Amino acid sequence: MNYHLKAESGVQLLARLNSHQSTAGLEEHLFHSGPEPKETIEIKGGPSTGKTLLLTQFIMKSILPPMFKDIKLNGLNVGVILIETDSHFNILKLVNLMERFILKKSTSKGITIEQEDIENLIKSSLNNLFLLTCHSSPELFVTFHQIPSLLIIHPSVSLILLDSVAAFYQQDVRSGGIRKIDLYCRKLVQVLQKCVNDYNVTTIYTKPSFFQSKSSILEEFSVEPKVGKINRRIELKFHESESNMFVATIQNSNSSTQVMYTINNQGLKWIKMKTSE
Repeated sequence: MNYHLKAESGVQLLARLNSHQSTAGLEEHLFHSGPEPKETIEIKGGPSTGKTLLLTQFIMKSILPPMFKDIKLNGLNVGVILIETDSHFNILKLVNLMERFILKKSTSKGITIEQEDIENLIKSSLNNLFLLTCHSSPELFVTFHQIPSLLIIHPSVSLILLDSVAAFYQQDVRSGGIRKIDLYCRKLVQVLQKCVNDYNVTTIYTKPSFFQSKSSILEEFSVEPKVGKINRRIELKFHESESNMFVATIQNSNSSTQVMYTINNQGLKWIKMKTSE
């Protein structure tokens, strides 16, 4: 009879015992019932296509509670770590989105909420957001390695966001770093994946659409979460023929889905979907 002994470190044991909640239901238009724990998702797009705004909506959905005063908010009530490198994230925009969302939900149910109650709800929900701002590549890598400690201290965290992977590329190239853009991006994401691999968290990062090598061949998607691989890609683009309209293309290992959307003061509004297997 063969016996196999599986050893784990104290950190791995802590990570397993402090199991993090799922982010399932984060955005059904993009992920259906997902995303799954440990998935890595890439969001790419040009300027003004809504990359950071989409992350802001993910934050809102994640940190709000499911219910508030008999109003169904469908929030996930989980923690979020946002690693901010591009200075595009605006906390006031998040607060405004949350306020409009809560008012819209309460109005549709014919329920009046006092402004003080809305402010208190937003403040309590913001306790679920951990904002880590980085101004250089060394600072970013130090931040990556600090995340496991944060995940142990705050087991409510289920979502890691990085906006974006391209911020320090020129800085790194000038100091003798990797020049090939695809390899640079893959290595950077891989470091983050290794840091959070022992934890059931979902990782989403953004990058500009131009941030790829000229001879780039899109890497294959991994079905299962795996260090060095991504599970989904969301590409945001302007619609070719309709003004003020955008298209999100969501790809994974077995399908490609297109969702049209507009952008207004309530964020990204999804229109319709097309799916091809």
